[in-house]
Amino acid sequence: MAILLNPEDDTCQIALEGALDIGAAAELKAALMEALGRGRPVRVSLEALTDLDITTFQLLWTARRDAEAAGVPLTLVGPLQDSVRQTLADLGLCEVLIRE
Repeated sequence: MAILLNPEDDTCQIALEGALDIGAAAELKAALMEALGRGRPVRVSLEALTDLDITTFQLLWTARRDAEAAGVPLTLVGPLQDSVRQTLADLGLCEVLIRE
């Protein structure tokens, strides 16, 4: 698992890699809060994410909602790996979370 926060001049990019579960929740939350706190558009790449649990989904959902409320664009991008797509599809949330 890796969470990479790469602030660029006009955006913050976070790349999620590997399997993310509750063990990565504090690190993911900190990265999302730091990125949103900069007030610049945030782009979260899910391309290298191989698995996620409900905690990861909740953090991403909350970050999107908080970003909207603060007027900060937050985009979650794929394409999703099959395992992640299946998890989100099983929850009925694939179209809600990701825009490919």
